[in-house]
Amino acid sequence: YNQTMKQILPPAGIEVIELARKELLGVPVSASRVRALLGAGDWDSARALVPETTFAHLQSPACAEAIRILQEKAGREPAK
Repeated sequence: YNQTMKQILPPAGIEVIELARKELLGVPVSASRVRALLGAGDWDSARALVPETTFAHLQSPACAEAIRILQEKAGREPAK
């Protein structure tokens, strides 16, 4: 993904700056990991991986359906 961006964007006049991936305890943070934690209902661990503004959004009504689907896919009974 990053390599593709580096090839496509500079000719269009857009500078690409690749940032190091955030890590927690030596493990890279990924959206897949956050989704798995939310699906498992592990809100505390998910909170440690995302900015506070993101966490607040994940808890908002706007994300309720997405969280329900993640929990359903993980085989959990969604929280009421």
